[in-house]
Amino acid sequence: TEFNRLFDVFSKEHIYYAHPYASWERGTNENHNRFIRRWLPKGTKKMTPKEVAFIEKWINNYPKKCLNYKSPREDFLMANLNLKFSVRNKSRNRFKFCRSFKYPARRCSWC
Repeated sequence: TEFNRLFDVFSKEHIYYAHPYASWERGTNENHNRFIRRWLPKGTKKMTPKEVAFIEKWINNYPKKCLNYKSPREDFLMANLNLKFSVRNKSRNRFKFCRSFKYPARRCSWC
């Protein structure tokens, strides 16, 4: 099956284990819990999907020091934009001329 060689695949990987009682071992998780608790105090029973979407949007637009004071949304969009431009530029510059050299920047069936 697909799990027979699982140890071989992950043998060189370092797995971090955090103890359940040690919140200081999970700093990022605790920070996100604090963000959520700004809007939802403990004991809140029900939420609408609209409220969940609002909190999600607020967290994704909150600037982070580790991202050079950009929001996770900005960082994600810039990474995707850079990826799209790099792929687009590579594909455009691949063939500058067709083999016949009559139609610049145009691909024919044999290019």
